[in-house]
Amino acid sequence: MPPAALAGESGSEHVDPYQRSIYSSSRRRRKAAKRRRIVFAVASLAVVVAVVVAVMFLWGGNDGTSGNTTNSTGKTSSSTTKTSGSEGSSSTDSTDSSGSTTSSEAGSSAIDMTVAPIAGTKPSDFDMTVHLFKGDSRLTSFSRQDPISFGAGKDYTDLEGIITFRGNNYRSGANYGTADIKTAKLQIVWTATSGAIAKASGTGSWTGSGWTGQPLIVRWPDDLKEIMNIKDTKKAKKDLVEVIYPCLDGKIYFLDLQDGLYTRSPITSKGGPFKGTGSIYPSGIPMLFVGHGDGAKARQTARARLFSLIDQTELYTFGAKPDAASYRSWYAYDSSALFDVESDTLIEPGENGVLYTIKLNTKFDKEAGTLTVDPDTPIKVNYANPAYKDTGTNVTSPLWGMEDSAVAWKNYLYVTDNGGKLFCWDLNTMKLVWVQNVLDDTNTSPVFAEENGHGYIYISTSLHEKAKTTAAGRTGDIPIWKIDAATGKVVWESEPYKCFTVLDVSGGVQDTPVLGQKDIANLVIYAIARTPSAAGGLIVALDRKTGEEVWRRPTNHYMWSSPVAVYTPSGKSYIVACDTVGNMFLLEGKTGKIVDYINLGTNIEASPAAFDNMIVVGTRGQKIYGIKIN
Repeated sequence: MPPAALAGESGSEHVDPYQRSIYSSSRRRRKAAKRRRIVFAVASLAVVVAVVVAVMFLWGGNDGTSGNTTNSTGKTSSSTTKTSGSEGSSSTDSTDSSGSTTSSEAGSSAIDMTVAPIAGTKPSDFDMTVHLFKGDSRLTSFSRQDPISFGAGKDYTDLEGIITFRGNNYRSGANYGTADIKTAKLQIVWTATSGAIAKASGTGSWTGSGWTGQPLIVRWPDDLKEIMNIKDTKKAKKDLVEVIYPCLDGKIYFLDLQDGLYTRSPITSKGGPFKGTGSIYPSGIPMLFVGHGDGAKARQTARARLFSLIDQTELYTFGAKPDAASYRSWYAYDSSALFDVESDTLIEPGENGVLYTIKLNTKFDKEAGTLTVDPDTPIKVNYANPAYKDTGTNVTSPLWGMEDSAVAWKNYLYVTDNGGKLFCWDLNTMKLVWVQNVLDDTNTSPVFAEENGHGYIYISTSLHEKAKTTAAGRTGDIPIWKIDAATGKVVWESEPYKCFTVLDVSGGVQDTPVLGQKDIANLVIYAIARTPSAAGGLIVALDRKTGEEVWRRPTNHYMWSSPVAVYTPSGKSYIVACDTVGNMFLLEGKTGKIVDYINLGTNIEASPAAFDNMIVVGTRGQKIYGIKIN
């Protein structure tokens, strides 16, 4: 996101054995168990088929008493939304009490789909060209020697907590655990102070926590905690849960979730503001990714960084200007990186229009308390079509650049860009597989959902380039889409919402949605900014099957912050949502009814994260809050 908008491998080596933390062992056990279950199921099925065939042969067919059979999964439903194609189906669909199809994310990943473009989603349909690089050198082709393959979102990490933006490679939610909610009242438990840093030009400052600005929250295993430079009093604390919060002042704060006190001193980086959200290596190796969203006076230009969480030393940087692969003069790294553990690869889309993949060659010796990386030369790719222009921060034509956080399934990466396109990339060849038009400069992150044995993307967009000047201001229509992750085909498009953009401060959708679970497993919930007025907003819950509104909650002030869901042990849902004047709302997930709210004093454009009953979020007012749902 430009500053104005914020105003309001190819190596052949295998992974070193030290790289494989003991905290990935349970992942391998689950995979092995899964393989055994598959083999057993196939063998059992073969026996059943043989028996059936034998019976049919002996009895010469049926006895004529069976009636007609029907496929219970081939139903279609009427909808007022625009539809194209149908959802995938399975004979093992699950439904909630309302009859709506629910996600299979709660169980094991069971997606069976072939990813390939169709007419209308081929890169050539958009006149797209891509160029492949190893460092600054152009390549004609690429095949990854240590292939990438992501599993289901629920299997992304064995750590307890939220370790990346929206939790995992599906970006399915920034909540961990359950909330034992009695009175459904919000209570401020603690506050901590963040800071400010002078902008690279002009007289303004970056203050507090910005967009997307979600904290990371993790309960470290005891043996890892012992080798970290955590304060002795906190290290001795049983079940310490640490909040790790990169902020706009260029610092990374480390706080105790329970009381908000420092667990260790902040990291003061060499660069400018951290606007986006960090990422922790998912196997439990204590390594942190952060990306700068802009420069600052007397600081290094924007780039991405890796830090050791053993001693807070900087391990590696990449993406500094200039980059031979970049068409765009703007450099920023708001995207929350993904790590593929098996190939030891970091994946980061840049707002300079370059997709970076870097094999890290990580060596972690837990006994010695040491962590190093020796990265291969980055494998990168860019993209372009004739309409893209490098117009700086004035969004009047499509721009290169990716500032959302990508989702990944197997070897496929799904990410949007500032030019209004949703891309599907093959990470093992770095080829662009398909493209879909999503209208405008897109800052919301896609969310990947497993439904009926198939994968889908939920996505919307903000309002910039497509805004039209009218007597009422600069306005435009912003819909929400459900996209087939295999082909890029639009499954449904919601009725559009009339939005406003004021002085390049975006309307439309800036947040990333709640993908419902438990009692709201049939819903996807978005906050829509600057609708129906320039100051106001809406929170809407859409039926995941049809795209129809199930409920809506108007708000007097708009939201850029991403809502987060919390669930009681019995499965009742609550939604936490924050607006631009400092209100934090607690809503019932099924109805949208506001059950409580508090005011934190100033703009909350950062996104909260939830660990059991505790919510953590920062404001532009240089405060970080720990809030309990009683």
